[in-house]
Amino acid sequence: MSFSDCDPKDNNAVLVTYRCQVNTTRLEMHVRTIEGHYGTLQLYITSKIQPRCSMLRRHIIKPLSLHQRSTISIDPNKY
Repeated sequence: MSFSDCDPKDNNAVLVTYRCQVNTTRLEMHVRTIEGHYGTLQLYITSKIQPRCSMLRRHIIKPLSLHQRSTISIDPNKY
């Protein structure tokens, strides 16, 4: 895993590059977001077979600033 400096004008918070081992077919990542901030998680997925090609997957990270504590209990039989 390598961390790179981000260009401030691109509005990036972090840039991480992870290169999998040869026989890796699955990767699990945990990402912690900052309350009230949004962004886009971009993943480049490269195929294992020839010809090698790459696919870009974008996942929108939505801001989570609308959470409020509630004292009302939820009736599980209602839904």
